[in-house]
Amino acid sequence: MVDYKKSLKRPFTDIGNLCIGSLILFGFIVLAMVFLIPLSFVQAVAKNPVVNFLPTIVSLFVFAIPTAYFLKCGTTAAKKKFALPAWSGFGELFRTGVKLALITLAYQIPLMLVTSGLSFVILGPELSMLMHDTESFEEEEIFWQIAPKLPILIPVMILIGVIYGFIVNAALFRFLEKQKWGDAFDIGYIVRIAFSSPFALSMLSALLIGVGSFIVLGIVCVLLAITLIGIILIPPLLLVYAYAFGVIFYTILGQAYVEAKKVIA
Repeated sequence: MVDYKKSLKRPFTDIGNLCIGSLILFGFIVLAMVFLIPLSFVQAVAKNPVVNFLPTIVSLFVFAIPTAYFLKCGTTAAKKKFALPAWSGFGELFRTGVKLALITLAYQIPLMLVTSGLSFVILGPELSMLMHDTESFEEEEIFWQIAPKLPILIPVMILIGVIYGFIVNAALFRFLEKQKWGDAFDIGYIVRIAFSSPFALSMLSALLIGVGSFIVLGIVCVLLAITLIGIILIPPLLLVYAYAFGVIFYTILGQAYVEAKKVIA
């Protein structure tokens, strides 16, 4: 069974690790901004779907080391080892993170095709018209053209995103377990893992924990913003939250992966 109590406590069992991890994560966020800010200008000029996908690709590789670390938290939790892994072996973390990024990227290609296809189906003529004649419309006009169909489009996209999350995370854990590229794309096995009750319910629980904690964090940030000292505290608080949730999320999923394997065996 997934031990939610230990999962929620895990980031806070080693305050030194929590501080170091948050600072390392901050460093990678700064690095990402170095690449993403210029890319945003390129996107504005190019207005090309391929160019629009570049920030996603860059982010996957820039955050290779933090991603590998969070997944390591999951694989150690799968073995019921809840001591936080040390921040060491950066070369190995980077190599693992690049492999994980490539797998994630491979799974994003069909995701892009599905979301693009559904966008055309749901938005229909409006999207086609706007794509071919953007110069004739102001931003406000474009919004009101597609607004009536957004209540259908947004829930569909959220559902697809959740399904994608199930599958890609199952694939990442499968790869880390077997260390073979073929196992990362064993679609039949991965889908069975992803939609098994232990894995699916645990991931939904982790997402709900994330949503709930983020709402609480938002309220805390609003209260802190009343004073100057509070405003100064908000950025480090957000960093600690991001790091802690990454650890919690993958600690839950790592345990769920083991339970899912038992169910489908």
